[in-house]
Amino acid sequence: MPSAVAETVEAAAAHYRAQGLQIMVADKERSTSLYEADLTRGTFLVVGGEKRGVTRSFAHSADLRVHIPYGREYPYSLGTVAAASALAFEMLRQRKSIG
Repeated sequence: MPSAVAETVEAAAAHYRAQGLQIMVADKERSTSLYEADLTRGTFLVVGGEKRGVTRSFAHSADLRVHIPYGREYPYSLGTVAAASALAFEMLRQRKSIG
């Protein structure tokens, strides 16, 4: 999975949106289950920090907001690495099923 470094997440998002990628954030509020979201498009994935998450202003500007359903009541969120892994796996699974 390619990655990049930018001064701000907003600058990175603007760059990748101009390249035709959708901007996706992992967020609990007003989001779609990652299993119901179309993850077959080129995507710039933003996973926020474990304590603060993604800023609200950035989350509201994203093209797609997804959450990882746990299948049971779970009051905490996954760590950054675990969340990114689950999201990347589902992206790969969906893309393999169409190709």
